[in-house]
Amino acid sequence: MAPRGFLALLIAALIAFLPGAAAADTLKVGLSTRAGPFDFAIAPAADQTLAVRAAYETLVRSTPGGGYRGGVAAGWSTSRDGLVWTFRLQPGRRFASGRPVDAAAVVFTLARLKAIGRGNASLLGDLVASAEPAGPNAVRLRLIHPSPALLALLSDRMTSIIDPSIANRIRGDRWGSQWLATRTAGSGRFQLQPGSQRGIHILTVQPHWRPLPGDPQAPAQGFDRLVYREIVDPTVRRLALEKGEIDIAFLLPSQEQKRLARTHRAVLHRAPILAFNNLAFNLRSTAVADVRLRRAIGHAIDVAGIIRYIRGGTALPFAGPVPPSMLGHGASRRFTHNPALALRLAAQARTPARPLRFIYPGVSPETDTIAQYIQAALKPLGLDVRIERLSVPAYLDRMARGSYDMVLQGAVIDFNDPSAIMNAWFEPSRAGISNPARYGNPRVTALIRQSEREMDPARRRQQIEQAARLTHADVPYIYLSQTVMTIAARKDIRGITIDPFDALNLPVNTMRRGS
Repeated sequence: MAPRGFLALLIAALIAFLPGAAAADTLKVGLSTRAGPFDFAIAPAADQTLAVRAAYETLVRSTPGGGYRGGVAAGWSTSRDGLVWTFRLQPGRRFASGRPVDAAAVVFTLARLKAIGRGNASLLGDLVASAEPAGPNAVRLRLIHPSPALLALLSDRMTSIIDPSIANRIRGDRWGSQWLATRTAGSGRFQLQPGSQRGIHILTVQPHWRPLPGDPQAPAQGFDRLVYREIVDPTVRRLALEKGEIDIAFLLPSQEQKRLARTHRAVLHRAPILAFNNLAFNLRSTAVADVRLRRAIGHAIDVAGIIRYIRGGTALPFAGPVPPSMLGHGASRRFTHNPALALRLAAQARTPARPLRFIYPGVSPETDTIAQYIQAALKPLGLDVRIERLSVPAYLDRMARGSYDMVLQGAVIDFNDPSAIMNAWFEPSRAGISNPARYGNPRVTALIRQSEREMDPARRRQQIEQAARLTHADVPYIYLSQTVMTIAARKDIRGITIDPFDALNLPVNTMRRGS
């Protein structure tokens, strides 16, 4: 008589070959841009790291309603003065290497972010005085000052917990950035397979992952392999979806969405997200130094027309700088389309003695058309606008150097707190890619810094709204639109949701293929 264990294995093997039995499945995703580097602390744009989000977990996670729940942390507590936070870690979590996700790993991750100091990591570095173990499975953070944005910062993709064993894997690569540029070292369900051919990135389930308590189990028919393909051309990306070569296409422009909708071969999932388009003025350029000229430009641009006729309804008018989902939205404003007023203001303003240099990223036909429309809209004001279509690397380089008069800014906000916008767009120390207006107003800076320490919501709202009103008077930006995110997917893909506070993060753990 066969042993029970042998019979169980035999039965399981037979079931696996029966018709309708669950089988391994691959989710194929079409990316709109070149992927990498895969180090969250280095990559300047969220879509560069989209392919590896499923390989990582953060200490805290945002929820679609704007709250926070545990990620790697099971829970947390804070001192009465708000300066000391203690995070208890989930037991039994492991990195793909098998190493435990313990206090030492969290401390290493935070020290690494502070040392690198880019992007939102600089905000965290300015806030956290020290991070230390409070036992093997607890971490204590001591803050320089109380902060209402701490949980938001800790939910940002940049704070994904990193396996400390990557340090110095490559000689001289102390913090592992060179190693992480093409690899993953997280505790998420998936891990990146080594090597990438022709812009294809493959992830498979890592052996040590377990669902977090309270999360739905990954369904039996869920995906156990992810393939991300770089398909930069939007038409090719749409055709690949129609042919079944991919299951999901990210960031299709409105023209391609309309063509796809006519085929009835896909479903368009949509939701407003924290992604914005602005026209930014380089305030260090004498050509746009006259605030009356900047106001004239604001009144000359028909935002509703851009959204309706160019973006095909895939955006909402943006009254900035603070969106409706955030504290301090009450003072948000936008320019009305008023060509007559625009002409009067332009006549009063100092006319630039040379053509205006207007740069934008050549990422889609939509951005081309928006730039051309703005050029045409400003011509009646007597402005000679020279538009320059740039590759993304060249665009970022020009923004960093300040070599422009105006720039079409695309901004993705990484966490749900007004400091994510106010500190980026108006902080003089972040002039460049984050603050393309190169704006600085001492009163605004003081209010922003006060609001970053203010724990009373009512007082904080007043500070943010006062700062917003001051920036409106200075006109560093013309607020254009808030993006309505669209994920185009084959009809048999189930479980797609769009988190407005973490839009470029597919919920692959609970997605599945179904009829």
